[in-house]
Amino acid sequence: MTQTTITTPIEELRLADAATRLAFLSQPLTIHHPRMMEIEDRLAAILKMPEPHEHSIAIFGRSFNGKSTISKHFASLHPIRTNVLGDADRADVVRISMPGEASVREFAIRILRYVGEPFNLTWSTSHLTSMAYAVLRAMQTKLLIIDEFQDLSNGTSRNREALKNMIKSIGEDTGCGVALFGTPAGVDILNKEPQLQRRFEQLVLPPWKRGDEANVLIHNLEVRLPLRKVSHIVADPKLVETILEMGDHVIGHIRRVMLLAARTAIQTGREVIDAKTIEGMAWVPLSERSEDVIKRLELKTDKEWEAA
Repeated sequence: MTQTTITTPIEELRLADAATRLAFLSQPLTIHHPRMMEIEDRLAAILKMPEPHEHSIAIFGRSFNGKSTISKHFASLHPIRTNVLGDADRADVVRISMPGEASVREFAIRILRYVGEPFNLTWSTSHLTSMAYAVLRAMQTKLLIIDEFQDLSNGTSRNREALKNMIKSIGEDTGCGVALFGTPAGVDILNKEPQLQRRFEQLVLPPWKRGDEANVLIHNLEVRLPLRKVSHIVADPKLVETILEMGDHVIGHIRRVMLLAARTAIQTGREVIDAKTIEGMAWVPLSERSEDVIKRLELKTDKEWEAA
């Protein structure tokens, strides 16, 4: 087996042995698509605004539909700049995830950790919060990305309200725009709080349905697969629909379906993704997995227990 990386030209990989190509399929792979570029263009526009805090947005979508991938990728395009001593000097973009349970203290700590600002865990919450605000101002942060926004619903009522108030004020107090990324549960949080709702323009990453967008996505996935034959998946609308349904119409699972199909195509020697390859895959859609496990374990469902 020869060593390969994700930067190896795909044309070269298609000539490699099966073991090398299977190893390639196990590596992280970010697929760019129109929706991703649209969201990133919106985020980039905030950076150019004279008053970024007046242009905050919230992006919502189902789990595994690419929200975190987009936020991480955009943050990677705007890394923290350092001075000659190697210390953080400017951070146009700061990206954190919402704490699993609402906590102003943990929220502030995550900002400080992202930019590498020294702090002491014995400091009070108010001091840590003041430090986080000061750091965002000092580093001229133009955009604060908050992933997993829906987790704001977790924790005590007091902590939830305190963190909501922080999110309301942090943009105006530091001058940066705020971009929220969350699941549909986050929509309820935003819309039940008028002062939060009016601060954010809401955008959606909808499920993937058959059409031009899905065709671009699947084509971009297909051309990154090291198969020796061209599959021409988008030329077969029925096959496209099958892949979308198997992937529960979210990009994370669609990608996994395509990777498993490529793996199956290589292992069977067919070297192409078509209906026969898909049929031979060991894949159970997410929406059917609970029932599948119950069936395989020969367990009774709740209704069957009630009838027994």
